[in-house]
Amino acid sequence: MNKVLIAEDEFRFRNFLRTVINWNEFGFEIYAEARNGVEALNYAIEIKPDLVLIDINMPFMDGLEVTARLRELYHDLPIILITGHSDFEYARKGIKLGILDYVLKPFNEEELLPSIQKARALIRKQLVEQTFSLTDSLLRRERLLNLLISNECKLSEMEIITQLAELGVSIKSVNFIVSSIEIDFLYKRWSDPKEISLWKYAVSNIVDDVLKPKENYISFNGPEGRIIVIVQVDDVQTELKSKVKQLQKVCELVERYLKFSITIGIGKSVNEFKELRVSYTESIMALTNKMLIGSGQTIEHVVLESRNANIGFYPNEINENLTMALRLNDSPEIKANLDQAFRYIQQKKLSFDFTNMVLVNLVSLCLSYVTEIGHSIDDVFGKGFSPFSDLKKMGSLDEIFVWINKLFGQVLDYSSAKKSTKSKNLLELAKSYINNHFSDSELSVEQISQDLYISSSYLRKIFKNELDITVTDYITKLRMNKAKELILQGNVKITDISSMVGYNYSPYFSTSFKKFFGVSPSEFENNKNRNGN
Repeated sequence: MNKVLIAEDEFRFRNFLRTVINWNEFGFEIYAEARNGVEALNYAIEIKPDLVLIDINMPFMDGLEVTARLRELYHDLPIILITGHSDFEYARKGIKLGILDYVLKPFNEEELLPSIQKARALIRKQLVEQTFSLTDSLLRRERLLNLLISNECKLSEMEIITQLAELGVSIKSVNFIVSSIEIDFLYKRWSDPKEISLWKYAVSNIVDDVLKPKENYISFNGPEGRIIVIVQVDDVQTELKSKVKQLQKVCELVERYLKFSITIGIGKSVNEFKELRVSYTESIMALTNKMLIGSGQTIEHVVLESRNANIGFYPNEINENLTMALRLNDSPEIKANLDQAFRYIQQKKLSFDFTNMVLVNLVSLCLSYVTEIGHSIDDVFGKGFSPFSDLKKMGSLDEIFVWINKLFGQVLDYSSAKKSTKSKNLLELAKSYINNHFSDSELSVEQISQDLYISSSYLRKIFKNELDITVTDYITKLRMNKAKELILQGNVKITDISSMVGYNYSPYFSTSFKKFFGVSPSEFENNKNRNGN
C-alpha cells in the first residue's frame, strides 16, 4: 500500500478526507494525520509518504511553506493542495512549487478522484523508472558477460575491458578460469521459475561468502539455469589448487545448508576476455561427465583431458542445440544434431567408456527435458521404463542410434500434445482474468500476462491460434456486450456504464460503442425505449 499523509487543521475535514473515498481500493493507506504545518513536516520525515494532501491554511507553517520544504526533501513526492475559493492565488503559487494537483473546497468524491488517480499513475510511473534504473546496469552487465562466453562477441579486448569497467566489474588479475555451477536435478526438484530463481540466489550467496574475501571473481547467471563464476588469478600454477578447494567448499556448504547438491565444472585458464568462451566450453564439458564421475563435486576439464588424451573433445554445442530444439519442437533440428553426435562417436573411434558417456549424456538430456516441462518419466514412457539398463542390453551402435532417435521422438510427440492442452488451459485462465477485470481502465495485455506469469507474445499467440482474435479485440468485445446488457437493463446512466466497463472517458466509450454496434449508446437506448424492450 502507498502511504498517505493528510495535513489539515480542521478535525471535521480531516475526518471527511479519511472517509470520502475507499483509499485501499486505489492502493493507498492513510498513515498519518497532521493538525498543523510543523507536525506535517515531522510526519513526512518520519514515515516518508508516497502522497501528501495539504491544506493551504494551517497554523505555525502554512501549506505552501510545507510544500516548499517537502520539495527540498523529496523532489518527486506527489503533493495535492487543498484550498478554498479565496485562496485560489495561493494555489497558483503551489503549482509553481511543483504540486501534482489542487482541489477546491468544498468537494466530493468525484471531484477528488481525478487527483488521486493522477497520483496513482505518477507513483506507478516512478516505480517503473526506479526499478528500471536499478536493474538496467545489472542486466547490461549480465548481457555483456553472457556475450563473452558465447560465440557472438565481436568486441576488441580493449572495448571489453572498457565496458566492464563502466558496469562496475573490477579486473584484478591477468588470468581467468571459468567455472560453471549446476544445481543437480534442477528441473526435477522445482518447476516454479520463482522458486528456481530463489535457490540460485541462495547458491550465489554461498559463492560470495566463500570467494568474496579477496574479491577476485565475477559471478552471473548463465545459460541453461547455470551460475557462471569467472575466477581471476595471477599465477595459475600456484593459485589454481587453492581456487579449486574454494569451489569444492562451495559444494560442501550448499549440501550442508541448502540440503541439495551442486556440481561445478572448471575450465582451463585463459589470459584474454576474448578467450573466455574456450574456458567456458571446457567447464560445460566437465559438467557433462558428472553422470560417470558423480555429482556434488568439482570436475576439472584439465584432469579429464589427461585421462582421455586420445579421445578428443565432444562438441557441447550439440547438447545446447538439442535442448533448444526440444523446446521448439523442431524435429528436423533434433535429428540433425543426433546424427552429428553419432558421427562424432564413429569418426573419433571413441573408447567404450567415453562412448557410453556420450550416449548416457544424450539420454539424460532427453529425460531432463521431460522433467523440465513438469512431467514424470512414467507419464511419457510408462512404468518400469529403465533406459540405462536398456542401453546396456543393446547389441550394436546402429541399434542404439535407432533407439535414441525413437526416444527423442516419443518426447516430442508427448510435449506437442501437452502444449496444446496447456494452451487451452492458459486461454481459459486469461478469459477468466479478463472477465474479472474488464472494468479496470488500465487492463492491458502486459498486465494480464504479468499476473498469469507468461510472456505477452505467448498470450497473443494463444488468442490468435485458439480464438482467431487479438487480446485487445476480445477485451473490447466483452466490454461492449457488457455495456449493451447494462443499457438493456435500464435505469443506468451512460456515463456510469462507461466507467463500469472500463472507460474513464465517456466520449471515447461512445465512439467505441458506435464503432462496434453501428449506433451510439444513446441511440441504442432510445431504440430500446421505442421498441418497449
